[in-house]
Amino acid sequence: MAEFVIRTPEDPDFERYRGEIPRTGRLLPVSEQRGPSGINQVGEKVGSTLGNAVSAARRLPQRLGSTLSSARGRLTLVKGRTARGINRRAADLKEAAGSRARETQKRARWVAHEYPLHVIAGVAALAFVTGFAIRILRGSRG
Repeated sequence: MAEFVIRTPEDPDFERYRGEIPRTGRLLPVSEQRGPSGINQVGEKVGSTLGNAVSAARRLPQRLGSTLSSARGRLTLVKGRTARGINRRAADLKEAAGSRARETQKRARWVAHEYPLHVIAGVAALAFVTGFAIRILRGSRG
């Protein structure tokens, strides 16, 4: 026969402890409890099934919390992998830009060394055009 449980406020984690069968006049005699109809066995099965369902429902928030924390951990891992990939790509682009800048600088030095008069004439022409544009803009303003 199933044992009765009683509530105790002593331990909040375990709301129920096994206790003694309450002594009231409402219980069936032992001979009638185990009758041929088996109603007592059906009642025990229903009670244990409901007890299991209630226990599972009480454990559900804990299980969901652990599931959420594991999902959060997985997302952090994916985020870390993505950040590493982005950082790696940014480092590659930075290196490529640096190598292009060094190549451009090297070519500019070569042109200045091989064609010095052409470079001087180009700088003078650029300075003349810039000065002319500035003079026109200032003259039209006031």
